[in-house]
Amino acid sequence: MTMCACAQGMELSGVEVIVPVDEPESPPCGMAFDPDPELLDATQRAADRWSAATGCDIRIEDGGVPVIVHDHLYAVKDPSQEICGLATCTEDESAVIKLDVSLACSDTEDTTTHEMGHALARLKRHSLTGVMASGMNKNRTTVIDAASLELVCYSFECAEIVPEISE
Repeated sequence: MTMCACAQGMELSGVEVIVPVDEPESPPCGMAFDPDPELLDATQRAADRWSAATGCDIRIEDGGVPVIVHDHLYAVKDPSQEICGLATCTEDESAVIKLDVSLACSDTEDTTTHEMGHALARLKRHSLTGVMASGMNKNRTTVIDAASLELVCYSFECAEIVPEISE
């Protein structure tokens, strides 16, 4: 029986040395969104902001999470209260973002950014401050702050955590 031994430092003739090839880097974290045409600009701006804040590839792409115009959205807990946006998960766990652009909402981009955060995190919870705070929260701002990123990056594996600076 022949035993193999370590040949480190020995010159071997007739042996082809195979140098391992670096494996390609895994694709960066990310998610695609597919907005209705009238929501394209707001969705692109929100995607750019989430990309910068998370270090992930948040993009517009056919077949991504639908971002659709919807008339008359109502709060789940209070069906008499109209709301500006809603991120829901379907039975197969895919997300859908619905935005009611007919309401006098603060800003379509702000609402889109908030609902994208829910889709990224697959969470219905809110942060205490920033863009991911509830619309009823007096500490809600339009900024992707540390609290908003903590909420989103809890279940969405962010490459970075870079809060926006409020001006």
